[in-house]
Amino acid sequence: MQRGKAFQQFPFRFIYLAAELPSDFPVQVCMAVPKRKIAKSVRRNLIKRRMREAYRLQKHSIYGILHGKGTQYAIMVIYTADTVLDYPTISTGMAAGIEKLNTLV
Repeated sequence: MQRGKAFQQFPFRFIYLAAELPSDFPVQVCMAVPKRKIAKSVRRNLIKRRMREAYRLQKHSIYGILHGKGTQYAIMVIYTADTVLDYPTISTGMAAGIEKLNTLV
């Protein structure tokens, strides 16, 4: 059964779902880098670190919108590129994805 909604924003796929979360924060985020796309664990971990940092620096916008609504969301961000991208590309993609998410929630 599929309950969440999803959209693509290069180099990510965002899946989000309104949910009751066990914390007071408005958002819970999961970052995933598929082993099928990036075989070496060192590279997968590098990408996840870059994704987490990009999200950390831009999460204030989604927190501001959801704080007033009183709803909570579970979000999964899946890396879809086949190569290791540099931080500016990841940051730009994360910013665009969060901006799109702001308009959808």
